[in-house]
Amino acid sequence: MKRELNAACLTVLLLLMTSRSPAGIECKRTDPMSENKIRVLALMNSGEPDPSWEITAEHDLTVLKKSLAALRSAGKPDWPSLGWRGFQLVNEGIAGFPEEVQVFKGIIRITNGLKTDYYRDLHGLEKWLERQAREHRIRVG
Repeated sequence: MKRELNAACLTVLLLLMTSRSPAGIECKRTDPMSENKIRVLALMNSGEPDPSWEITAEHDLTVLKKSLAALRSAGKPDWPSLGWRGFQLVNEGIAGFPEEVQVFKGIIRITNGLKTDYYRDLHGLEKWLERQAREHRIRVG
């Protein structure tokens, strides 16, 4: 009995040790059967689902990643809680992309875990997303 209990404890301990990411590395677990993508929401509705589309094309993902490179820090904005609030990008399995990004009025908010930072939209991400929204027949602004 004691040997079985020790084996069970060892198994649980090994499972816990192997299920964690190494210190400082954030890993996003994804369903291997699902498509990796960025979901873009046009934040405009209160109490209703916001219109959205998915970005999966390699070229578009590259544009998004470049739009978030070499940004200058900005102060925390005073964004509205109702009405038009910009775009929210939600990472659904794309390596090297933040968990969540919001862009509104020239400011980009990047959230990874509990850390949130604000930057100036130096590369025109907001305008690019506005063009994408129009292509998906979504009126924004």
